Amino acid sequence: MKKAFKIIGIVLLVIVVLSLVAGLFGDKKNDSATKEASASAGNGSQTTAAPSAPASAWSYSSDTDQMTSKVVYHARLDADKEMELKPPYDGGSQPSLHIVLKGNEYSIYLHITKGQLIAASPGSENSIQVRFDSEPAESYSVSGPSDYSSTTVFINSNKKFLDKLKKSKKLLIATELYDNGVQQIQFNTDGLQWDHTVVPNS
Repeated sequence: MKKAFKIIGIVLLVIVVLSLVAGLFGDKKNDSATKEASASAGNGSQTTAAPSAPASAWSYSSDTDQMTSKVVYHARLDADKEMELKPPYDGGSQPSLHIVLKGNEYSIYLHITKGQLIAASPGSENSIQVRFDSEPAESYSVSGPSDYSSTTVFINSNKKFLDKLKKSKKLLIATELYDNGVQQIQFNTDGLQWDHTVVPNS
């Protein structure tokens, strides 16, 4: 009888030892799985999406000419910074570049909110200096508006200018302002979307 109890005790002891060993290995497996999961999560957190392309600074709009029923397309780009001019034009003057297409005619012009562009003076052939990206600077002839405003000049060689503008990332314009000397105006031209074509006369 004592021998039977002894055998039962040994069996119970073996079962307890096996349970402890199994639990120990189970914990190790769980630890390994936890570490692997943590490592996977860590690797996942290190994976970052490719940076998106910077937004273009160009803005677009369109309207309809009530006299002709033709759609007029506009693109506008503000200069990188305002010009600081002498009184009475102090307080910041914002230059902007504009493209306008109406039917079979399109125009490109430079506009400033304050100041007087010498190149806008009527009665003479005037010009501005233009540089696209790292290309050499070129002289472009310009004309003032029909209302004799001194805040706007139109680029005469607009097709050549537009072709270069579409391919460029930076544009630098140098032009003289009354009582404020030559001002250099920089534009971030990257990202221009202008696929409109001239509509022939019907």
